[in-house]
Amino acid sequence: MMRLWLLIPSPIRRALALIGVFMAALAASYFGGRKAAQTDAKVDELENEVEAHDRLNKAPTGAGLSDDDIRRKLQSYAKRNGD
Repeated sequence: MMRLWLLIPSPIRRALALIGVFMAALAASYFGGRKAAQTDAKVDELENEVEAHDRLNKAPTGAGLSDDDIRRKLQSYAKRNGD
């Protein structure tokens, strides 16, 4: 293979080498961009999960309510959500 490379005239070899460098740079840029996009998507997903947990942690539990108050609250929830 090396002998074949040496048969190619010098200006053409340089041009082919530059094309190879250019293609390698494009490939690195492409795969780097894909990795960055995947990382951004994962960060967004984790942020959404943290926000969901915060909402659940701040949700009223009904602690300290009487049985009648809890029953009314559950009935209104069932009416709102079609259960």
